[in-house]
Amino acid sequence: LFIRDVESLDVVKAYKNSGTPSKIEWSKDSKFVMCAIYKRGTVQVHSLEDNKWSCKISEGVAGISGAMWAPSCRHLLIVQEFQLKLTIWSLCEKRRWVIQNPKYSDKGIRFSHDAKYLAVLERRNFKDYIGIYYTQTWEMVKGFQVAGAVDLEDIAWSPDDSAIAMWDTNLEFNIMI
Repeated sequence: LFIRDVESLDVVKAYKNSGTPSKIEWSKDSKFVMCAIYKRGTVQVHSLEDNKWSCKISEGVAGISGAMWAPSCRHLLIVQEFQLKLTIWSLCEKRRWVIQNPKYSDKGIRFSHDAKYLAVLERRNFKDYIGIYYTQTWEMVKGFQVAGAVDLEDIAWSPDDSAIAMWDTNLEFNIMI
């Protein structure tokens, strides 16, 4: 992975990864870059400020189907293949928290605008649930089954973070708040 200067295109940093990244994403504060290598089930994080610091997270044989930064820029969310679990990894504390059965790896995982809460669309026993987690401790503060839902597609926080909108499959045309 080469990081280049925007104006001159000179290489500023070069990092070696364990494979070809499926996804590359900057942290919101631009101090880290994440390289998710789905085929190998690994995510590598490189620091732009400290050349000696790097991180490699492996989900093992279960593989990875999604990876994203938390707004804190110090936590990564990694979804295992087949949406078995979502793992929140702390880059500072060398800790992790697990949320079982996220429904999707590329949607249904949304942070509130103030970044205090994470809403996750979950699938348990063939039913849709929403789990709301406090991002300071990553503990669930509220969880509920979505009554009347057939097959929820995604969720979104209201602009003031007071409600969550969810929409059902296109076959149903349902939007719930």
